[in-house]
Amino acid sequence: MTEVLSIIELIFLLPSIILGVAINLFRHFILGQKVDDTDKQYKNLHYIFSLVVWLIVGGWILYQSQFKNVYYVYACPSSGNSKCYKVAADYIPKDCEDTEWDTRGAHGGRCTDPYFEKIYFENGGYVSFDYCEMETNEKWTCYAENKDDGTWKLQTAEIVKVKK
Repeated sequence: MTEVLSIIELIFLLPSIILGVAINLFRHFILGQKVDDTDKQYKNLHYIFSLVVWLIVGGWILYQSQFKNVYYVYACPSSGNSKCYKVAADYIPKDCEDTEWDTRGAHGGRCTDPYFEKIYFENGGYVSFDYCEMETNEKWTCYAENKDDGTWKLQTAEIVKVKK
């Protein structure tokens, strides 16, 4: 039981430990001072510093969870000389199923590239896409579910954070 509590204490003190290592590396390599490792006791200041860091990290995570990203794209129909539109879109990020993770990254499984599922026009209309081919990091060619809507070229315009 004391081992578990010691591990929990080290995890709690992790910010203080990281700061101490950075300070000692700076003192040794930049200032050329000998690092004294006789003071291994954690003081109240270490606990207070770690508590403040964990509260800031936790607060930031809670604050960020109140927002969602809205993607805007430039959508140009491939047919004819139609005009391009800046519209909101449903973005689906890269997804992998049945993937095994190890120290070298992801292996096996089936992955889908990121794509856009729908674009929404200001008049309330929308176009749903059956499939999108990623050309570059910010450009896609998307094929509409309704064949009458044709093929669309999409390019990321901006990503806006809005409150949920």
